[in-house]
Amino acid sequence: MGVEVIFYGGVGDYLNGELGGVQGLFHDTETGTRFLLDCGQRPDHTSRYYGFPYKPKSFQFANISEFFELYQGLEMVIRHDYQRFRGIPTTRDIPLEILVTHPHYDHVGGLTLARHDIPTHMHQIAARLLNIWQQLSGRTNNQFINLIDQLSLVNNNKGEKTFAHGDKSVLPRDIRTFSDYERFKVMNNYVTAYPVDHSIPGSCGFIVESSAGPIGISGDLRRRGMHPEYTDRFVEELVKAQVKYLFWEGSLLHFEHNGTEDQLAMKFAEMIKDKKFAAVGAPPRDFERLTSLHKAAKATGRILCIFPDQALYLKEFEGEMGYPSLEDPNIAVIMPKKRKGLIDREDFSQKMIDQDYYTWERQFSKWKTWQKSATKDDEDQFCLFEIERRGKKIRGRQRVALEDIRDHPECFFTYMSPNRMIDMLEIIRPPENSIYIRSHPAPWTKDMEIQEDRSIEILKKFGLYDGPSLDYFTPMWNVDGRLVENVKKLHTIHITGHLNRDEAREYLSRMPKDTVIIPYHCMHPYDFPDDIAKQFRIIIPKIREPFRLAA
Repeated sequence: MGVEVIFYGGVGDYLNGELGGVQGLFHDTETGTRFLLDCGQRPDHTSRYYGFPYKPKSFQFANISEFFELYQGLEMVIRHDYQRFRGIPTTRDIPLEILVTHPHYDHVGGLTLARHDIPTHMHQIAARLLNIWQQLSGRTNNQFINLIDQLSLVNNNKGEKTFAHGDKSVLPRDIRTFSDYERFKVMNNYVTAYPVDHSIPGSCGFIVESSAGPIGISGDLRRRGMHPEYTDRFVEELVKAQVKYLFWEGSLLHFEHNGTEDQLAMKFAEMIKDKKFAAVGAPPRDFERLTSLHKAAKATGRILCIFPDQALYLKEFEGEMGYPSLEDPNIAVIMPKKRKGLIDREDFSQKMIDQDYYTWERQFSKWKTWQKSATKDDEDQFCLFEIERRGKKIRGRQRVALEDIRDHPECFFTYMSPNRMIDMLEIIRPPENSIYIRSHPAPWTKDMEIQEDRSIEILKKFGLYDGPSLDYFTPMWNVDGRLVENVKKLHTIHITGHLNRDEAREYLSRMPKDTVIIPYHCMHPYDFPDDIAKQFRIIIPKIREPFRLAA
């Protein structure tokens, strides 16, 4: 009796762990259940060999992933077309299942490499989000929901061998969704899912019923977002279940961080209220951050400008979880000129304009255009406002051009990711008294550091860089007992998706005294025995070294 565990990512050793890239294989030796906890890309490890957007070619993907230990080297998990192409026999047997904590890339990025027929359990919101993400990624990237067979041979109409393509190459994954607080089976063991507060919807912690006793798995969690009550209840349930083993993430215990989403919204409003052009770099799928930025835009009389990909996500979750509506007059979709730049040209047909955009983008090009002169009395703009017409309340959806932002910068608060900076700023040409603010984590890989330095050079070129700045929510931090200024290269207004040290210590202090704490997804595992969980027995996993949870 007991559970054998081995991590292929998301852990390291006693001194140095690994942030993200969680790939943990659990095997209940009594029930026969095997499941892979997450199937994530290892961002720090992968960036040693590959820089975004580069990755292995499909015919080399499995070999390179195994050689460089980018993903777990489990032959039973790797997709059949890759295996057959390199001469490895395949089987229809399904020896394990996959349990996904949440839809961040460092937890699901490896699904592309996995067989389509492996039952994969995730929250229903996570599945909806990953479905859109795959649509936006191109046919063969990010194969979260459907596997696209790239290397299998089929017969064409003439009986000739050819590689599968079109509908023949699409293999739907065996996605099994669950809801908040649902108890469901993973192979032969029951698991209960609990929503947790995190920076992306569909995030969960779990309690696994096993032959070793109740096992808690935190997933990624925090308590300073829009739903701290989720994490509070999960911790209460862990205590109530008397968990014997608790896998607990410690992502950002190595530095101090504070602030709430509401405080972030107020700080943004303070920073942009007297500025001309105001832009922000923020994670595209952090809908709580988008909600905070929307609040800041409304508080300062501006329109939050998002891009079509963000609008597609927001459309999927419209009216849910407190996210803003696309019909809100303080939101607009930026339709940048692409390819031939035909949008808004009256001398070209709508059909020709549409050819500049992906199919999924074209719906936004038909939205009503923003106009500075718009008022509630303008017939042409009536649908931008919540008014009555023919006894029915009508609200509209609007789009905005970069030229509008150029001509009226004080009217907008604009998303601007690093990869869009040059294209946007070349048209907008920000006037004096403008600002760019980062609202995502500071760099933690070499690639990210290079990208930050490149962004700074672009901002300098357009007069939008005004030097290093203190982190607005953690201006000072403790280094070896001394308070040191926490200076960032860019204006930074950000709160993390994780607990700080005090919060983690307080939560863990509630656990039964005989609970065994197992840290993962953390920079320095020794923080647990040295500080936040020193009263508990602790097991620190080592990468690719099995350990046992005894009954």
